[in-house]
Amino acid sequence: MQKLQAIAEDYKAVKNYVYTRFGGVASLPKLYPGYIIQNEMAKSDLRETLGMLGRKRYREQKRRQDERLHGYIKMELNRFLREEKPKAIYMPKLPTQN
Repeated sequence: MQKLQAIAEDYKAVKNYVYTRFGGVASLPKLYPGYIIQNEMAKSDLRETLGMLGRKRYREQKRRQDERLHGYIKMELNRFLREEKPKAIYMPKLPTQN
């Protein structure tokens, strides 16, 4: 729940920044070519102000988190097999990510 609240706060901050920066009548010519606003947003320090990660760092952080989760699942599964010694094990086949 705290993660969702943090995402909502970041969204609100970005939305308010974009609205105050580009919401006036003087910014109407900038709305047609979207890359102008995108370039200005990339040059601004908003990402650093909010502590937002770039795509590469986000993907790397997510990959490390997934590895930790898989390691924990393997550890618990091995513990379960050692302690409980089940006669039959049914494991669902999970879809793979492409």
